Amino acid sequence: MKTINIFSCKLPSKDLVVCSAHVILVAAWLVQIKHCQCQVDGVSQSTFKIVRGKRLASGVTWMRNISRQGLTLQRCAIACAVDCGMFEFNKVYNACIFYKERNYDIGITVSSDTDWTWAYKRRHTTISHGGWTLVFRAQAKIQVSAYETWNDTAATTDNPVQDSFPHACLRLVDYASCDRHFRSHIVDNWDNVDKVRFSLINNELEVAYILFDGVGSNRSSWFSQSRVLSSSWFNMRADSKVDIFDLFGFKIVPKLWRTFLIFGPKVICNLDKFYTMVIDQSSDSCLVFWDIDLTGYPSFYYSTEPDMGNLYTLFSADQHAQAEVLAVSVTFL
Repeated sequence: MKTINIFSCKLPSKDLVVCSAHVILVAAWLVQIKHCQCQVDGVSQSTFKIVRGKRLASGVTWMRNISRQGLTLQRCAIACAVDCGMFEFNKVYNACIFYKERNYDIGITVSSDTDWTWAYKRRHTTISHGGWTLVFRAQAKIQVSAYETWNDTAATTDNPVQDSFPHACLRLVDYASCDRHFRSHIVDNWDNVDKVRFSLINNELEVAYILFDGVGSNRSSWFSQSRVLSSSWFNMRADSKVDIFDLFGFKIVPKLWRTFLIFGPKVICNLDKFYTMVIDQSSDSCLVFWDIDLTGYPSFYYSTEPDMGNLYTLFSADQHAQAEVLAVSVTFL
């Protein structure tokens, strides 16, 4: 019997019909293999991670459970609706238990039990925390500009989030191992946004925030003094001393670049006052006046005063501090 190399069939050939038939058979075989690899008991592994012989032990919030004769892993996966982050299935008792947490949440522990299968959603389209959708999360001092990442469509890291993306970089707690920024596709699809929350996080606590009206805004215009609804600083919206309130901020090449900037009048370094800013490059010409030791960028600074704080060393020792994480989250109409 003649052997035909299906990957090098040439025309014209008297064996064309045989060759084509072999190609079709092998293609169908490869599709079957791929299907088997992507499904576990009818559940897509691109949507769920299936872990047999494990069940949840602690750190999860019960939502509901179902139990009926003939219940399968596939039916449990279908029943894990939008609000469900993970579930466990018992093949002996035909039972499913559903939980709220996502795989990137902290404090989840599992135990071994051969009667149970644990499944959690993976490759999330978006990341949510407490009713807010995270659209941007910048990590301090990783030598990658926060503003350039915000503005870079190619830097998008969700829709879906890949399994290889560090969970620490999706969280606002337990993030010590994070080594990159997170950028949602929502930044480029800024539609039906209701509220925007700008947060600065340090030691896993929100140390400063601004809540903006996002209705009718775009990915830049939301960051505006006229859109401020509330803030951790007193009367920010009405503060007439604010001179710059801008995402791009203030840039003088190569001396400085301050982004996500809310600043007082630009006079001289030793008179500078501010609410918040990101030093978004490796140097700033005013650092010597501010007595700031810049050990990396981006660096997130905020006023610790009820309003704008002084940056000048002589009287600002306790008027500004650094944060570890900058986060932007939204709700929708």
